Amino acid sequence: MLRAGLIAGGATAAAIGMGTSSASAQGSSADNPAKPAVFGMASVIVDASPVFRLWDTREDGYGALSAGGIRNVFTPYTDADAISGVIVNVTITGTVGSGYLTVYAKGPIPETSTINWSASNQTIANSTTLFLQGGPSDYNIDVYCGGSGRTEFIIDEVAYLQGI
Repeated sequence: MLRAGLIAGGATAAAIGMGTSSASAQGSSADNPAKPAVFGMASVIVDASPVFRLWDTREDGYGALSAGGIRNVFTPYTDADAISGVIVNVTITGTVGSGYLTVYAKGPIPETSTINWSASNQTIANSTTLFLQGGPSDYNIDVYCGGSGRTEFIIDEVAYLQGI
């Protein structure tokens, strides 16, 4: 479900129902598609204008993230904000060697990467949506560096998901 519209202050918003597939890969086909199962509340995508910089390792005093390292990135949200997620752009720059970053909400490190690099001195960007868990410290984001390299990274919030 997707409904676009304007909210107070003129910000663009779209209402979505978040869900996940309840059918197994074996049970899904073109004739019998997977049925979504709702796991969270419906949300409105709210444009974060201007874009909000959550983290920039070039300016944070900690520097590049090396292989095996995890950096905790703070968001400005609390339970009172009714935020269920954020949409962010992740940019890597000043890469050394090859590797990947996995950007994720609190919990175990996912098995998929958010952004990959294959050589030194690359600058690459990608966007991702992170569904936040809620709770006093669970609105924060973790960034894991895998592979054998290291990189600077920038995370910019472009929108957030607010419960409706």
